[in-house]
Order: sequence, then C-alpha cells, then structure tokens
Amino acid sequence: MRRNRKTFLYFLLLCLVSVNLSACKKNNKEESVNNSMEITDSSSKNKDFKVNNDEEKNISSSVKAILDCIYGGNENDVNRYFTQSYLKMKNDFLSSIVNKEKRMISMQGDFQTLKLVSGRDTYSAEDIVNEYAKTYLENVSKIHDYSIDNLDQDGEYALVSIKMRPIAGASEIKDSQGARIQVFGDEGDYTIIRESDNTSPQETKSLIELKLFSTYYGQMNQVPPFSDQEKTINFKLKKNNDNYQLDPSEYQKLIKQARDETYSKDKKESRNSNPESKDYEIASKEPDDKSEK
Repeated sequence: MRRNRKTFLYFLLLCLVSVNLSACKKNNKEESVNNSMEITDSSSKNKDFKVNNDEEKNISSSVKAILDCIYGGNENDVNRYFTQSYLKMKNDFLSSIVNKEKRMISMQGDFQTLKLVSGRDTYSAEDIVNEYAKTYLENVSKIHDYSIDNLDQDGEYALVSIKMRPIAGASEIKDSQGARIQVFGDEGDYTIIRESDNTSPQETKSLIELKLFSTYYGQMNQVPPFSDQEKTINFKLKKNNDNYQLDPSEYQKLIKQARDETYSKDKKESRNSNPESKDYEIASKEPDDKSEK
C-alpha cells in the first residue's frame, strides 16, 4: 500500500514537471516569434531609405546632369533638373555676388560714381563688379574633378553625397602681371588712384583687384588653383516624375561649398605684381597722417 502511494506521488511530480517544461517552451517560442516580427518590421522600415535599381538610375542621371552643368559648364537642356529656370537661379546668385561686392566697396561714397581711369580708358564700377561675378561662377564651372560618393532615398527626396576638390580660394590670383599689363599697361596703383579720383584709395584698390581677377580668369581664361584635399558635399534633390530636381538653396550650397579658403601647392604667378605697390602703401597712409596733424 505504501509502495503504491509513493508511485502515485512520483507520477504526480513528473506530470507537474512536464507541464512547467511545456509552458517554458511555449513562452520561448512566442518570444522568438515576437523577436522575429520585430526584426522584420525594423527591416521593412529601412526599405524606404534604400534605392532600387530603376530609381538609382533616375537619381544618378539627374545628379550627373546637375554636376556637369554647375561644375562642368554643360548648360544644355538642364531646366528639367532644377525646380526653377536654371538661368533664373544663376542670375539670382550673380545678383547676390554683385550686391555683396557693392556693399563692401562703397563704404564712403556713392557706388554709381566710382570708376577706374587708366590713360584713355575708363571702367565703371558697375561693369567691373558684374564682370567679377560672372567670372566667379565661370571658375566654378572649371572644377571637373568631382564624383558621386553615395546615393540614398527618403520618400520623395534623393540624398546625395559627392566628393570633389574645391577651388583653393586663398591661392586665387588677385594681382597678375599679365592681366595688369593687358588692362593698365605700365601704370601702377598710385597713378590709377590719382586719375580715378574716387572717394577713397581703398575703393579704387578694391576695383583694381576685381578687374584683374576677371581679366586673368575671364578674358585670359586661366584655370583656378584647386585644394590638395578632397572634400564631401551633401545635398538633396526632390523627385519630379522620372527626374530629381535641385532647388535654389541647394544650388547655392553647391556653388559656395565649391570654394574653400585654403592654399594650393600649385605654383602660380606672384600675387604682388604691382610695380608701384610701395607707392600705393605710402599714398594710402597719407590722408591719415595729414588728418592727425
């Protein structure tokens, strides 16, 4: 009788253990299923940010056309890649450069009255600044050394990363002997300042610098110096049918970030080619000396 009772208790204990094990397995299985569902959901969310083959072709062709336009100078049939007319965006940016230079130059007098006079030639400040702005953009279109680094997608936007060697702005020629001879002959700054008779010598000096810049890189078609270091630029495009378009703010970003205030190891012409540079330094100080007296 006692043995039967022990057998019954042993059987009952085995049943209890079996039930607990089954419950644990069930919980583990449910947890595993839940984890699997979470991973699936997470991966499906990320699919919106991956570019399929067809869309990658559309984005890539749009990016290439935009970069070839801005950095390569190929402006043919590009309006479909910009949210506005490309010519309007370009002219708006040119106007921003012109207005900035006007504010910087005409610190004391009326900008419209400023000019450069050299012998028989007279150059208005308006023409000089407009030509400088045009040359500024032309230099950007001479970059050529750029490549697509990464393409991604976020809804209707394409997220683009490119690598490029920007213009080394600190090494851009501000005074070239060849450009100076072409524009002013053998006249130096002191003579030009006296003949131009502007409000201050510094205004004339600024106009000379802009004139030489546009002559050297514009009329003489010299290539600007480039940075020795590659940089990354990130920007976005908005989908429009099969194309992706660049808006004005992103366009300005690509222009502005294409120039760094760095130096290049490339050897260029001396930045001080002015035969009367010492005379100018003395002349520019004379008004202050007299005022102190």
